[in-house]
Amino acid sequence: MDKQQQLENLRYELRTEQQKLAAADQNKVAVLTQHITDLEQDIEQDARLAEYSQREEEAHAEIAYILDGLEVDGMKMRQLCSNEGAYQVLRIAVQEMMSDRDTKYLEELKRTQEDAGSLKKERDDLQKQYDDLYEKTDGLKKELQAAQEEITDLGQKRDAAAQEIARLNSHIDDLRAEAAIGASAATKVISSNTSAALAEAVRAYKDALPAIYDVEQVDNKGSLFKAKLAETAEEITFGWLDKGKYREVTAEEADQFRRAAEEQKRANEDLAQSGGVEEADVVELPTQFQTQEDADRLVKGDAGQQVAGKTIEERVAALEAMVFGKGEVA
Repeated sequence: MDKQQQLENLRYELRTEQQKLAAADQNKVAVLTQHITDLEQDIEQDARLAEYSQREEEAHAEIAYILDGLEVDGMKMRQLCSNEGAYQVLRIAVQEMMSDRDTKYLEELKRTQEDAGSLKKERDDLQKQYDDLYEKTDGLKKELQAAQEEITDLGQKRDAAAQEIARLNSHIDDLRAEAAIGASAATKVISSNTSAALAEAVRAYKDALPAIYDVEQVDNKGSLFKAKLAETAEEITFGWLDKGKYREVTAEEADQFRRAAEEQKRANEDLAQSGGVEEADVVELPTQFQTQEDADRLVKGDAGQQVAGKTIEERVAALEAMVFGKGEVA
């Protein structure tokens, strides 16, 4: 298979692959394109060499014809020579001289053609680089346009978010104003002694928390602790977030808690053996401080009487109800 046939086969294979469009193997396309370019250059080089050989043969034949046909005053070169040997020497010398001249010319022509081929290849390479740069530039332009559109959209969203934040801040200010008005009206009902009542309620709430002692940190991070319940000496573990659900006491105070718990247990057992009580004590708590007298009574100690006999949880709920007006506690 000659080079021209190989070139046609490669071109056909390239066209077949390119017709696949998006499914085309771009690596195969690049390889075929390079093979075609190389083969075209080989064919062009072979053509130049053939042309050079043909011109050289033609030049030799032309020189021989010129000498054989050259005449001076009607006499041919062969006649001007003393003999045939002298003519052949002159013929060969002139032929070599002219052949050297033509050879130099043809070699110069060959170099010129090779330079032209190199320049053509450089031009093609530059054209390919230009096409690649143009494609990249076009892609960058599209990316820039998309980025500008995204920036515009983000700006619109930012402005909308700023307006929403301003609206919410205005609403918060309105709520704060309403809360301030509500607090001012409540002050007219609850006297300044409410602060003392609140402090008493907070103290009662803290006293109602389960008492623990021997608190120890379990891990190095301080996220886990262990301790003992004051009433039962039972060991428990809890996280640092739950630490506020307990109040810490000393070991001596824990003994008092245990004795109190035991006495309460014995009292409950005695009540159970005697038949219990006919009716549980019910303590009614005011839903809110209706008068100055109610607030004063809480400060003077009536709160302690109203929550007497309750469990810890009931006592805390009763105190909260009396201070914050959460309603009646039974």
